[in-house]
Amino acid sequence: MISDPRIHRAAFDFLQKQSSDLFLVLSAAAEVIWANESAERVFGRQLAGGNFNDLLDGFGGRITIEGIGNGDSVDRMVTVAGPADTRQSYYFSFLRRDEIILVFGRIDAEELERSRHEMFVLNQELNDLSRQLHKKNAELNSALAHVKTLQGILPICMHCHKIRNDKEVWDRLEAYIERQTDAQFSHSICPDCLKTHYPDIPEDDEE
Repeated sequence: MISDPRIHRAAFDFLQKQSSDLFLVLSAAAEVIWANESAERVFGRQLAGGNFNDLLDGFGGRITIEGIGNGDSVDRMVTVAGPADTRQSYYFSFLRRDEIILVFGRIDAEELERSRHEMFVLNQELNDLSRQLHKKNAELNSALAHVKTLQGILPICMHCHKIRNDKEVWDRLEAYIERQTDAQFSHSICPDCLKTHYPDIPEDDEE
């Protein structure tokens, strides 16, 4: 048995400020007499004066604090309601000492591991989506770099079909389009022009 009051004081200070576990002192009627900083962070408010059962969520019934005998230790897994509608499972140990009940709560290890796994999976999915997005953006930028479009009204000669460019110079239609787009022209002759300009050449003559 440790009798040095300095050790007791150091242990109490650790539970109050440093411990990540929840530590509460309840009355026999489940009223919170005292709670450490970790408990108040989890529940998101000051706890002294409140009823412990009011802090629980989804338990399906109140914990019968009055049923815990003097010197008895009871362990229960419960879900607590934190700020902003957060929910977290904790493994609570209740120990009665005369008219007070000591409560120690530690996070459910299985749920914590489950949460970590879910977070890992979500991060992986996010990274995959990010890589896919970067790939699509790169493909889109590459495609846009090779696409040129003609927009607006093009001034074209009604007779020779030359187009006036932005320098007020009249270009051949083919030359203008080739400069403004990635298109290229190869010249041939349509059947109507063949009849008009080369009447002596048969239409079925491949030459």
